[in-house]
Amino acid sequence: MKLRTILYGYTFQNAGYIPDPSESNVVQSIYSEYIGGTTIAEIVKWLNTTGIPYSSDKKTWNKNMVYRILTDTRYIGGGIYPQIISKELFERANKKENIAKQEPLTDELRWLKQKAFCHACGKQLYRRRMKDGSYRWICLNKCIKSKPIRDLDLQNMILEKLSLLKDHPESIADDFTVEDFSLSPEARKYENEIERLISEPNPSYQLLKSVVLDCVSKRYDCCVNSGTYEISKELTAALSKEPPGFDLMKKICEKIAVDENGEVHLTLKNGKDCI
Repeated sequence: MKLRTILYGYTFQNAGYIPDPSESNVVQSIYSEYIGGTTIAEIVKWLNTTGIPYSSDKKTWNKNMVYRILTDTRYIGGGIYPQIISKELFERANKKENIAKQEPLTDELRWLKQKAFCHACGKQLYRRRMKDGSYRWICLNKCIKSKPIRDLDLQNMILEKLSLLKDHPESIADDFTVEDFSLSPEARKYENEIERLISEPNPSYQLLKSVVLDCVSKRYDCCVNSGTYEISKELTAALSKEPPGFDLMKKICEKIAVDENGEVHLTLKNGKDCI
């Protein structure tokens, strides 16, 4: 593997180093997030989740890479590299006592950080600390055209969907129906054998009984789907017993997606999409 010979955030052009448009934005975001209270480990996860490469031949990040960016004085300029980060920002990032403490994550927010995605591009939504100190949910690909979504707004939209599901539990029913039933070649073979035995002048009762039971077993196998029917029953039971809330959300939701207009879509644990 080749090592980077040019400091991350820059490119070489016209016999000199200049800020690389995309990489310099990443450097600035790293400083902004760190000063805002995001840990180095969380920054690494964000970089790797969003698919931002460290270099052309190394796609993933680690904590050492982020730490070096946060502590490298070359980003404030004065040498062969032009300034990307202000001296004030650099000093704040390197004085732990000046770093704003991150707002404690609740269990709900920890769960949402794993389950919230952009409906358009499929990337995980990123919970970013804004200049006013609040946190908002955004798509780093800028698919969502509405304003960044506040924690409370996102949770309230999900609770509204759960309330609708409680009022209409039939909407989460499994899609498997009798129309999906089709005999396997083996089951059809048993049915043909039953018809042949019945047509005989003196059919053997024991043999016929054995073949019928085997045929029933094979027909039952044809009815078995991926198991979502049982999951759907569990989800329906949970909806009937629990009020809309975080516990219900965890029990029935597999994925939360926000579309370009800021509307929430739920994917349930039985694979059912609920808009």
